[in-house]
Amino acid sequence: MSVARALAIAILLAGVIHIIAILALPSLAPATAYARLATLAPDGGPVILARKGPLAPDLDPSFVHALCPFDASNGPVAIRGRMPGSFWFLSLVDQSGRPSESLSSRTMDLGDIDLVIAGEGEIDRLRSAETPPVAGRLYLTPATAKGIILFRAFAESDREREQARLALQGLSCGQPT
Repeated sequence: MSVARALAIAILLAGVIHIIAILALPSLAPATAYARLATLAPDGGPVILARKGPLAPDLDPSFVHALCPFDASNGPVAIRGRMPGSFWFLSLVDQSGRPSESLSSRTMDLGDIDLVIAGEGEIDRLRSAETPPVAGRLYLTPATAKGIILFRAFAESDREREQARLALQGLSCGQPT
């Protein structure tokens, strides 16, 4: 075997190993965003993010951001409360960071939010148990049982920022009552 051929094989093998290692890192990391957030989140409430912080650096300064971890493997999760009066949206993000569902103030009433996250069978059971059906309640089935709900509320001024922060802080994220 020539030296050039052995060198080419070694470089090819090193490249393949390098690519495999890079692709495996996210699944091997013990401190995922979900795991870190689960330790920071108050019971039943969202975490309001600083404009620049360790959980999510480089956030859009025009929005107030909040995160709420959810785990629908132990039953449904309800998100309830009064949303900010400005434009807002929320996204369901799985543990690996991929968004699966999203809603905005344009698709819902600007006031209250009543959202239930659960598996398909669980949603059918909940809907059939509601007599009469709850008006305005939305049901979503996440891509994975565990994930994060990302809230973003537009705030043009400091006064609007404070109002949005208070509204997002007032949301409940947890088991339905």
